[in-house]
Amino acid sequence: MANQYSEQLSNPTVESSLRQWHEYDGLHRMVGTVCPHCKRMFFPKRFVCTQCHSLDVQPFTFSGKGTLINVSRQLLPPTRIMGFREDAIRIMVGVKLEEGPVVMSELVDCLDDVDKLIGKPVHHVIRKLARSANGDYKYGYKFKLSRQLSEPAL
Repeated sequence: MANQYSEQLSNPTVESSLRQWHEYDGLHRMVGTVCPHCKRMFFPKRFVCTQCHSLDVQPFTFSGKGTLINVSRQLLPPTRIMGFREDAIRIMVGVKLEEGPVVMSELVDCLDDVDKLIGKPVHHVIRKLARSANGDYKYGYKFKLSRQLSEPAL
């Protein structure tokens, strides 16, 4: 009974699929907002501009491309990541998007030394985040190193 599911459940309560669709833009397509008055961009979405206090903010889709500005390996005791029985190391990064905002996320598919990653280009990818008690999977964005044209494919 302790581990009847093959994957770790993030929340024992049943969650609404409707809420996932309301958050779809921000979690999958990186949609934020831009203020037409002061041109400030926000991710995730804001309903009021924090600079000029305008209520007239417009949706804006970010490219999902950016540069690593901060990299940190998770030094806490590793947890069992959903679907995997071995311990996994997580690399958390701060990414400055091409459009300006800075977002925090996880870096995936990277075996490089974390000290050498700052300044490297990245792009966002969609990955499975968790599984709720009703069996629905939650997906969201993470970042992956962009392969340069001169680098061989792995």
